[in-house]
Amino acid sequence: MKEKIFLKLKAAVSDGKNGLTSIAKKTLEAYSEIYGKKITDESQIDTEVESIVSMHKKVQANINSVSAKAVSDREKALKAEHEKAIEVLKNPQKEDEPGDIHTQKI
Repeated sequence: MKEKIFLKLKAAVSDGKNGLTSIAKKTLEAYSEIYGKKITDESQIDTEVESIVSMHKKVQANINSVSAKAVSDREKALKAEHEKAIEVLKNPQKEDEPGDIHTQKI
């Protein structure tokens, strides 16, 4: 049953041309392993495959959203750091004035 589920899953997420899938082979194998224990009749396979693909797409969309936000947040942080560094370069601090505590002889 596991192999039949795997093949149906692979066909459901295949691009139809090159046999490329939108889900990694190991993930398809994991789904097949889990659902192979649950599905007892071949007539259940198509319905379960549809639900697996639907669930996977929703999870993947959530992962993509979280990843995009993390990248965006990191870009904002880097931009702020770079703007601060540019500002420092444009306006360097004055050198120590004579009599300043750092230049006085003791």
